[in-house]
Amino acid sequence: MNLLRAKFVIVTAVLLMFLIDDTAAFLWRSRRRRRRYNCWRACRWGGWSGWTACSATCGNHGTQTRARRHAVTAACDGTACSGPSSQTQACNRRCCPRDCQWHNWSSWSACTATCGSSGTRSRTRGNTPAYCGGSGCSGSSSQVEACNRQCCPVNCQWSSWGSWSSCSASCGSGTQTRTRSIAVSASCAGRACVGGTRESKSCYGGCCPRNCLWHNWSTWSACTTSCGNSGTRSRTRSKTAEYCGGSQCSGDGDQVEACNRGCCPENCRWLSWGSWGACTHQCGNTGTRQRTRTTEAATCGGRECTGDDSETSPCNRYCPHGSPNGPGCNCAGTGYSGTCCDNDIDECGTGVHSCHQHATCTNTVGSYRCTCNSGYTGDGRTCTALCWGSTTCPRGGICSSPNHCTSCDTGYESPDCGDIDECTTNMDNCHEDASCTDTDGSFTCTCNDGYTGSGLHCERNAPTLVSCPADTHITVNSPDGGLLDWTDPEFRFQPSNELANHECSANKGDAAPIGTHNVHCWAVGFADGITCDFDVIVEAFLS
Repeated sequence: MNLLRAKFVIVTAVLLMFLIDDTAAFLWRSRRRRRRYNCWRACRWGGWSGWTACSATCGNHGTQTRARRHAVTAACDGTACSGPSSQTQACNRRCCPRDCQWHNWSSWSACTATCGSSGTRSRTRGNTPAYCGGSGCSGSSSQVEACNRQCCPVNCQWSSWGSWSSCSASCGSGTQTRTRSIAVSASCAGRACVGGTRESKSCYGGCCPRNCLWHNWSTWSACTTSCGNSGTRSRTRSKTAEYCGGSQCSGDGDQVEACNRGCCPENCRWLSWGSWGACTHQCGNTGTRQRTRTTEAATCGGRECTGDDSETSPCNRYCPHGSPNGPGCNCAGTGYSGTCCDNDIDECGTGVHSCHQHATCTNTVGSYRCTCNSGYTGDGRTCTALCWGSTTCPRGGICSSPNHCTSCDTGYESPDCGDIDECTTNMDNCHEDASCTDTDGSFTCTCNDGYTGSGLHCERNAPTLVSCPADTHITVNSPDGGLLDWTDPEFRFQPSNELANHECSANKGDAAPIGTHNVHCWAVGFADGITCDFDVIVEAFLS
């Protein structure tokens, strides 16, 4: 409750302050507006103040300033003052004096001696010289002082070793000694001597005599026999030999003595079995055989033999063919006979077989084999005639007997129904100017070059005649022909396929002007040996 009352008082006081301030401001503005109408005044500067002290006593940066204020300020829109309210100018622009300045001393140099009374060391320093009237440096640019002024150390020094003494032993190993002393003692922190004043070494006074010495005997060896009158055992001993004139050992290095000299027991021993006796039967399932053996009796308490002196075993319990049957064999259906079925039956010789009439019977051990004769096929008990590798003939033929087919299709013939070559057997009816070509089961006829037709009938093509120009170079070859009288008024030629079999060809260099010429030409079927009335085939023209 008190807090709310205090807040109300504070808010009321603030509002009263704003109200009073606004009222005062309103009254001031009202008086200013009234004075503005009769208060015009122009601004006017007052006089300059004195210059301030220079900012530097020397150098090229020193400055000083002065200022002025308004004597009369402008009012009621009066003219404002012109120009600056302060001024700055340079001052004391001259060089600054600088005194000489020493630099830091350098490090001391190494001492000229490590000990004694003459060691020195030195150091130096530089400077920056005086400038513009400054004071010069005082003092020296170098210093020298004593160093290492202490006594020099002297190391200890041994004298030379003396001579070695005599060996302490008259023989064997001994010792010898020698001595030395300190010649110069250590001083002023010098190194002390290292080592001793006495030294020794081994020496040898010559070999010492040593007598031979026997070592202990070894244990006895095992006896050579466990009984009887020949058992022995032995032992040995080694020695360290004498040395350098010592005495030799007396006695032997080995010993042998008898052992186990008593009766040896011999056990009963079976001798080897004798040979087996003859078997009671040659075959079947009841045969037996027997063998025996003897012994060597036991002696001197040996063990007696155990076991039998004879034994029996089965024998010949088999049948080479058939089945066992008591003391023999049952041979039924085996192809063998006899007590043990070991006699082969020749079925072929006795006729007891089932081979085909066109097969051959061959006796085998315990049986027989049937093989079809040549020209037949089958298992020997059944045989069929074979025609050219098959039981049937090709191309409609009938197998009438081995390797012979008849009634073959047209164009094929016996005995294998193979193709008939009508061309070589002159069974074709091709035209004389046609060529015959054999095919499978038939043939074809084709008219020769220069002819047309079905091949069964061919007609010669009509020639195309072309006149040869005068002085045309042609060649005519006549390997076997006679002299022919050429009566045509001019040479002509036509396509080369017409007279291909006339063998007329050109020889280089023969002139053939228009007129009658004698030439040699072989023209089968057209030449009569004197004249040739067919057209010459010109192979090439040569100008």
